[in-house]
Amino acid sequence: MEKTLGQQLTAMREAKSMTQDELAEKSGVSRPQISRIENDEIDAPRRATLSKLAEALGTDASVFLSPASPARRVAPADAPEAENLAQFENVVLREQIEEQNEKINTQAQQLAKYKALVAYLNAELGKFGGSLEAALHGLVPTGPRAGRLIAAG
Repeated sequence: MEKTLGQQLTAMREAKSMTQDELAEKSGVSRPQISRIENDEIDAPRRATLSKLAEALGTDASVFLSPASPARRVAPADAPEAENLAQFENVVLREQIEEQNEKINTQAQQLAKYKALVAYLNAELGKFGGSLEAALHGLVPTGPRAGRLIAAG
């Protein structure tokens, strides 16, 4: 019977007399993830993950991906699981699009508020003859007391 990817990884790790913890430290892949790969619980390990593991074991990731290798459910584009991987990627992309849409909607709401504020300020300016100076003249005290009011404020 041909070995699964998990069985291959386990055999390679044990041939190097490494524990899962040692392989995790050397590869940068978490020990639980290594365990799940070795137990064939991860359906499609990423190529980058396999590359890290292979490098830590002193080999090339192609040992997991070669046609002679019965590597189970590695995620190359031509694998039978590519359709499942594509579906997963579509879900991730949809989530990212929804997140971006939420941000855009929030920004659009803020823009609408700013536009409403600008319209209000323009209307108020219109009451003072349409000039900023006239509007400020109506809102800011002038004359001899102005300096004292501003300084006291």
